[in-house]
Amino acid sequence: MNSNRNGIVVSSSEAERFTLHQTLRTLMPEAVADTLMSHLLPAGWSDVARASDIDALRTDTAQHFDNVRAETQQQFDNMRAETKQQFDNLRAET
Repeated sequence: MNSNRNGIVVSSSEAERFTLHQTLRTLMPEAVADTLMSHLLPAGWSDVARASDIDALRTDTAQHFDNVRAETQQQFDNMRAETKQQFDNLRAET
């Protein structure tokens, strides 16, 4: 068994989930136990993303794309400058 962030014990293995399901079936109608089990997480709470996790990912992703945009812009600026220089050189030769 594992604990979630609030200290509540949740099952973590298939064997524990099976045992829980079987126990629930003895305590309530099978359909109710099946429905309850279908609403439980298949993994521990540590695998669930929190809003703060998503916000951090959003910030990191935005920063990454800002960096890519800046690098791409710099590469285009360099290409423009090189192309202009080459045309200027050609004009000077003729």
